[in-house]
Amino acid sequence: MLAAPQINCFPSDDDEFVEVVRDALVRESVRAETLDELRGRVEMSIRQRFPRVRVRPRNHLADLGETAWYVYRDGQPVLAGAIAEGLAPSG
Repeated sequence: MLAAPQINCFPSDDDEFVEVVRDALVRESVRAETLDELRGRVEMSIRQRFPRVRVRPRNHLADLGETAWYVYRDGQPVLAGAIAEGLAPSG
């Protein structure tokens, strides 16, 4: 079983999303052999509930020895409302 990376969910106040992410991480960490494989498995698992999700590793220069991932429910680090109102790119 791989050591789980630190997870940063966006938005962090969506309790259902955070729970789905944590459950996927626990479930998939026993199946994956590498962190890249784990990241892909976690993203695919979350995508069943949140189709626009993206899981991105933190830049290695910012790691300070600790692996971390950013998990974006809406595919990018902006508020869903901003996208709906045309205030942010939707791609």
